[in-house]
Amino acid sequence: MMHIDSTLDPDQLALAKVLLQRPTPPVRTWAPLAAAAVAAASALALATASLLVPPSEGRHVVQLSR
Repeated sequence: MMHIDSTLDPDQLALAKVLLQRPTPPVRTWAPLAAAAVAAASALALATASLLVPPSEGRHVVQLSR
């Protein structure tokens, strides 16, 4: 059996080291999720607008007025 020359309990020291460590911040997932939702909504809006726009006639507006 191993003999330790210290009066301190090693289990209590290990617990104290764990308790003295900095707490890890929680992972925030709402910000990336909201950004992805905004990107998806804008992509759908752009796709809808590009499908619903009337086809161009190939002439400029300035040429139509002459």
